[in-house]
Amino acid sequence: MSRFPAFPSHRWMLALLLCLSLLLTACSSPEKAPSSSSGATTVVSLIGRTAPSFTLPDNDGKIVTLDQLKGKPVVLNFWASWCPPCRMEMPDLNQFSQDYQAQVHVLGINATFNDDKDKAKKYIASEGLLFPIVFDESTISPAAKAYGVTAFPTTVFIDANGVVRDVLVGAAGSQDDFIQRVQPLLK
Repeated sequence: MSRFPAFPSHRWMLALLLCLSLLLTACSSPEKAPSSSSGATTVVSLIGRTAPSFTLPDNDGKIVTLDQLKGKPVVLNFWASWCPPCRMEMPDLNQFSQDYQAQVHVLGINATFNDDKDKAKKYIASEGLLFPIVFDESTISPAAKAYGVTAFPTTVFIDANGVVRDVLVGAAGSQDDFIQRVQPLLK
């Protein structure tokens, strides 16, 4: 006789599926994802197209535009301070930004329209993030909307000519994920 109470295996499977579905939707934006058939922009539909421009304030209130970053590849990382996968990948993104700072611009875009700016600033300071971060604060979320971002984190890889070449929806597994995606942009 087993020392553990009987627990039917189908309950374990149901519990596992529930946990998995919660994990997968943990960092999805509460807004409905735009449909490509509706004509709305989706982040993946931007691959091969000119990256949408934006104008957003940084931590000091200085205005940053995508056009200011042309000439080198750009890595845009859309994130929120409440998002566990975003927090998980930040150390790798921070290290990547330092290792590749001569070759690539890394820019964090905090989803302030869906986050608390003070909490985001505290998180930036506590983690010692060294790459520039701007705040997509407006209720119309100009950058997130222009890029069709509906989940966090989302990372967009733009070549030196301003063309979107790759997109990573979800957290990078390691710094190597960033390196592998940016290497083709450096050739």
